[in-house]
Amino acid sequence: KSLYEVIISPSLEEREMNILELVSNSPSSRNEIHPLWVNLAKQRPVSQSNALKQLLAASSYRLPREKPQCPIYLMASTADRMVDFSCTKKLSSKWGLPMTLHPKAGHELSLDDPQWVLQQIKSWLQTKSD
Repeated sequence: KSLYEVIISPSLEEREMNILELVSNSPSSRNEIHPLWVNLAKQRPVSQSNALKQLLAASSYRLPREKPQCPIYLMASTADRMVDFSCTKKLSSKWGLPMTLHPKAGHELSLDDPQWVLQQIKSWLQTKSD
C-alpha cells in the first residue's frame, strides 16, 4: 500500500496495522505491538492532515552541509521497504560515518530485531572507548 492509502485507512485499527506492515518485516512483532499502537493512537490521535504534513516534511528534508559534531552511528536494513538503504550508505560515505546493515529487518529495526540493535550499539560504544 502507498503511504497515502495507509493514512486514509477506514479504521484506526486498520491504519495502525497498515503502518506496521509498512515498517516491520516481522509478522509476530506486528501482531504483538498492534494493540499497543492502537491504544496509543486513541490516546494521542494524529489527524490525517498532520500525518501528511509530517510525511511531506520528511520527504523534503535536506542534510546540513556540515557533519554534526556529535558521535553518529548509522544502522539500516537491506530489506527496508520504506527507505532504501542506499540512502544510509550515501550518508555514511559522505560524512565518513560507521554503518551496519541488517539483512532482513524492516524500517523499524528496534521492533524487528531489538537484540541486534543493542548488540550493534554495544559494539560501537566499545570501539569508541578503546
